[in-house]
Amino acid sequence: MADQISADPKLLADFWHMLGEQLVALLTLDNQDRADARSQTVELVKAGSRIAWGAPVMSILMVIGCFGVMSLLLLARQQDIAVRTFNLPNMLFGALVLGFGQVCYY
Repeated sequence: MADQISADPKLLADFWHMLGEQLVALLTLDNQDRADARSQTVELVKAGSRIAWGAPVMSILMVIGCFGVMSLLLLARQQDIAVRTFNLPNMLFGALVLGFGQVCYY
């Protein structure tokens, strides 16, 4: 099948056109999903719901946690801490950096 498509320029053009249409449809769905999530948060704020505070509170906690663990890693002397114990903040920092990225993305 792939050989037939690559051998015929018309089939190849149709294939790429169909692929492009599918990509546009997926991106449209993704954008609509984000818009729906944002409008839901706005509606919760308008309604005075305490759930609307969930994302901002989690964002603040994530930022404080990220910088707290980062300062712990920078200020702690590795000689005073066992290697196995020192690896725990390193792993926690890695997880917090991923969460920090999501907070910035939100």
